[in-house]
Amino acid sequence: MYPEKRAYKRFDSNLFISYSLLNEMGTPVLGGMTMALNISRNGIMIENRNQIDKGEKLEWMIAVGNETIKVRGIVRHVESEQEQFRMGIEFVDLAPDVQALIDKFYTS
Repeated sequence: MYPEKRAYKRFDSNLFISYSLLNEMGTPVLGGMTMALNISRNGIMIENRNQIDKGEKLEWMIAVGNETIKVRGIVRHVESEQEQFRMGIEFVDLAPDVQALIDKFYTS
C-alpha cells in the first residue's frame, strides 16, 4: 500500500451536479448533468459517460448545506472504467466565502 499523497481528506458526496465546459474566454460552450463522487477542500471527483480532457476548464453548480454555489475548476486527472470516466477536478479562483462554505461542510 502506498501512503496517501493528498493534501486534503475526501468526503463521499453522491451529488448530482450541473456542469458547463468552458472555452478559452471562460464562456460556457457545452453542458450536462453528472455525478460528483467525492469532494475535498480543493477539488471534486466526478463520473460521466463523456470524457473531459485533462486541462479542460469547467464550471458547475453544487449544493453546500442549504445553498447552491457556482464553482470553477480544471480537470487534473482522468481515468476510464467500464464505459464511464472519472475525472479529478481542482477548484480554481474560489471566493473566500465559497471556500468557507466548502470548508464548513466538507472538511469536518
